[in-house]
Amino acid sequence: MADKPTPQSPLKRHSQPAPQPGLSVEEVPGMTQVQVILRKHKGPGPLEGLAKDGVSICTTGPGEFWAFSEQHDTHGTEKRLGKVLGESASLFDQSHGRLVLRIEGPGALEVLARGTPLDLAKMPAASATHTVIEHIPVLIARHRTTGRYDISVPRSYAVSFIAWLAEAI
Repeated sequence: MADKPTPQSPLKRHSQPAPQPGLSVEEVPGMTQVQVILRKHKGPGPLEGLAKDGVSICTTGPGEFWAFSEQHDTHGTEKRLGKVLGESASLFDQSHGRLVLRIEGPGALEVLARGTPLDLAKMPAASATHTVIEHIPVLIARHRTTGRYDISVPRSYAVSFIAWLAEAI
């Protein structure tokens, strides 16, 4: 049986933004991302319990959630979500089609505000939102930690996004 190919970052051959005081930008390689959509007339399971299993759940809209895990185990994450949610939701793996950039520090909000029409200062902790930055569709997830954001970008737009980010910083 052949070895499983290792996914390569589309940013591998491109320079990252120059470091800035009080701001860090890094790619989070291999992050598992699962979109969760609740089925009509079905109640959600207890999503809060998944945080202890290394899965972060962010609400992205009515009946829609995005699950992140840094454990690099898409199948295991989907299995844990399936146990909790049962038949009440549909799960969609987004991991291979998107990459995550983590932007952290006191200047993170200011940098992101340069590209999105949303007022991210009003975004609740542990939530996420679909938006555009420089005409690029992204999902911005705000951590419970102040000043820490994960930006999920379609792989095909990653180079354009990192070019925008380098300019915005």
